[in-house]
Amino acid sequence: MVDIKIKDLNKEDKPRERLEMHGASVLTDAELLAMVLRSGGRNVSVLTLAQQILSAFKGFKGLLN
Repeated sequence: MVDIKIKDLNKEDKPRERLEMHGASVLTDAELLAMVLRSGGRNVSVLTLAQQILSAFKGFKGLLN
């Protein structure tokens, strides 16, 4: 898994900007969760952390349960 940092993305590829321009339906579950989390850990980006959480809980449904 590649550790992608939001600050390294082009402006039009950043989740918050894509949400504003196109709506939530264009974002991945990891991008939506990353927006809620707002920041990652010392050695992991927020996008990677969101992917790890969703993987561990098998998606949003598992996280809700």
